[in-house]
Amino acid sequence: MPVTTVPTSDAQSPVSLHVDGACWWFSVASVRRVAEDLFVHVDLLGPDICSVTIHLRGGIVLGVTARDMLTAACEWLLARGTSRQGFIELTDEHRWLKSAVA
Repeated sequence: MPVTTVPTSDAQSPVSLHVDGACWWFSVASVRRVAEDLFVHVDLLGPDICSVTIHLRGGIVLGVTARDMLTAACEWLLARGTSRQGFIELTDEHRWLKSAVA
């Protein structure tokens, strides 16, 4: 699954994901901390408007966690069917574990 950054001057601009022939804009809408965990709410705009909450356990590893979040979002988009909301759980090792389609 190729991941392409969007060339703009805005440091918080979305990323484009190409999944199963469709282009999706991945952007972080909000981040909440609960104890040691982070809950990242992500908007996915493409053929549908979707939102996913990604649960990060054990903190962030630079250069790893972002890639894992993008990969997990792509996997969720492939598995979502017609759902427009979901939850993704990342393990302590920052590997994609499972997603739930809501």
